[in-house]
Amino acid sequence: GAIINCGDVDHLRKQFNVPANEPMAAYLHSPIQSSKREKFSLEKVLPTCLQFAASRLAAGLKVLICCEDGEKKSVCIALCILLRHFNHPLEKPFKFHASCNREITKEDVRQRLMVVSTYHPQSRPTRGLLRQVFNFLLTYNPDGDIQADDSAYEL
Repeated sequence: GAIINCGDVDHLRKQFNVPANEPMAAYLHSPIQSSKREKFSLEKVLPTCLQFAASRLAAGLKVLICCEDGEKKSVCIALCILLRHFNHPLEKPFKFHASCNREITKEDVRQRLMVVSTYHPQSRPTRGLLRQVFNFLLTYNPDGDIQADDSAYEL
């Protein structure tokens, strides 16, 4: 499996005494800041998290996503991965797709959040974090950087 840690502290490296500059193929520490000053830190880490998750999922690995409380940050990363890389409509069995070129709607976000909440009832992402996921996916171009798009709007 693989791990995406979006918490502020890199506990895994500390626990196993892995130096910060040493790469870990199955582990990504991509911290999302909790402070009001860093209110767009989720959008900044989403491209890296999506690429990391997609490569591991394509290889048939499971991906664990964690943060300090498991209620907000990690839920939004999981939501973004579901929206970007899993079949639509989301039906069992969940099928991974390397890319999904359909337009994401607010209803898609709500439906995926219900799925995440079914499996993880502690899910409580903030409206601001959900807005970042939605706006990011409206403008995300995996072959390049984020594209300018005036169609982004609030959830």
